Amino acid sequence: MPKKQSKSVEEPQVIVKLQARPDEPQTVISAEPMLIYNIAVLLNALFQMKIEPTQAGYIPKRIAKKIIPLLTMPPYEENEITGYLDENALAEDYINRLYAILHKMELIAFEEDAFKEDKVHLIPGPQYATWAQWDFTYQIHEILAQWQRGTYVNALSHVNMIYTQQPKEYSAYYNDYNYITGYGSDLLQAQNKHKFFLLALKDCQYTTWYRLDDLMRKIWSVESAERLQAFHYQQKPSKKYDDWLMYYGKTYIEVLLGFVSDLGLIDLGYDEISQGMGIPLHACSIRMTPLAEQLARTSQVIQERQVTRQVKGPRVKEAVTPARTPESDGHYVIQPNFDIMLLTPDMPLIYQLLSFTQVKRIHQASTLQLTRTSLQRGLENGITIEQIIKVLTKHSRVEIAQNVLYSIRDWSSQFKTAQAFSGYIVEFPDEETAERSMRNAAIAKLAPRQLAPRIFFVSNLAAVLALKTKLDQDGIQLMYHQ
Repeated sequence: MPKKQSKSVEEPQVIVKLQARPDEPQTVISAEPMLIYNIAVLLNALFQMKIEPTQAGYIPKRIAKKIIPLLTMPPYEENEITGYLDENALAEDYINRLYAILHKMELIAFEEDAFKEDKVHLIPGPQYATWAQWDFTYQIHEILAQWQRGTYVNALSHVNMIYTQQPKEYSAYYNDYNYITGYGSDLLQAQNKHKFFLLALKDCQYTTWYRLDDLMRKIWSVESAERLQAFHYQQKPSKKYDDWLMYYGKTYIEVLLGFVSDLGLIDLGYDEISQGMGIPLHACSIRMTPLAEQLARTSQVIQERQVTRQVKGPRVKEAVTPARTPESDGHYVIQPNFDIMLLTPDMPLIYQLLSFTQVKRIHQASTLQLTRTSLQRGLENGITIEQIIKVLTKHSRVEIAQNVLYSIRDWSSQFKTAQAFSGYIVEFPDEETAERSMRNAAIAKLAPRQLAPRIFFVSNLAAVLALKTKLDQDGIQLMYHQ
């Protein structure tokens, strides 16, 4: 006869149905896409400061201290166990984690310093130009796509105010939790977590409140069914909801109340006020925001475009460049004190300004400032003073004050540079051989620079090898000297 199960076993037999909350929570915290704001702040820092990571790979503390006041930071509470809070340390950790994710997204890259051996600094990455054209919803869509591809977004979690068990039991959770993978001994990967999240949220209606505990029970039922099917006896599903919540479920809470909330996709509601020991899970609720609804529509459009590209074939490439958000007017006001004020969060317009301005605040209303240093940083990064004035004039709501135009022209005139190039000097035996070689179409494409009648500069080894091939055909041997 089959053994009778104990009543304490709560193994779900079917997927739990998510029920809406009939009333409103006592306290509501409206979501805002602070993660999008903070990414713009960190990318602005690449232009305005030379950021050389430490040997351990972290942002130097002196740099982090300059960035921290510009960030829109989430609320942190005292640690439930130690009762100690170090906001600067938490903010520095947040900056390093976010820079790591930006590197994975190829929004930043490392470049070797030509004048310092074994030194690298951060620069905008290969995907920066594309990212800079996107509005809120496209940027959020891309970050969520990174999570789906396996990026460890739990690293951005700041959730330490929700407790699922008595504080004395936290030690068991931390001992099991593996910081590197984010899932302890859990065999499920981030892609699976993302899938379970979407399945659980499928029943959620926009602008409707749901208790967090009910949502977690739904995720538990979805995940348990997957574990039973995927792992069989290798890793059995948690039969008790409380066990699963303590060891694996907290990952979802971290992502939901940290990462997803910081994207502005859910509002948070509480029925109890924290007294330093955290808020119990049953007192928390969530509500999908209008931005989440807008994102769902945008994601559908992106998926349809991707399907269209696949149907047309891999050779067809279409750039996804969305229009500005409907609420944005695409303009700003330039104050006589050199402050540039945007009253709407127009991300493409903000990114046009990042290379030659200093961020003061990125938010629903943003302020950036033109300074001598920020303008010269922009010139160092390759933008010309004519391009800067064109951008400022095109999007300024009113005519730019004459003192502003005079000052930025004066600052640019004071910016003088001497350039150093790395490459190869090629000296020909005579002028006739040099002229004959330079007339070769393959060599001309490499754009060699003439320094003297029979001396040329080529910028890379490929040009030298092409030149060697041509000279070999003419019976001239190219010798290399250091």
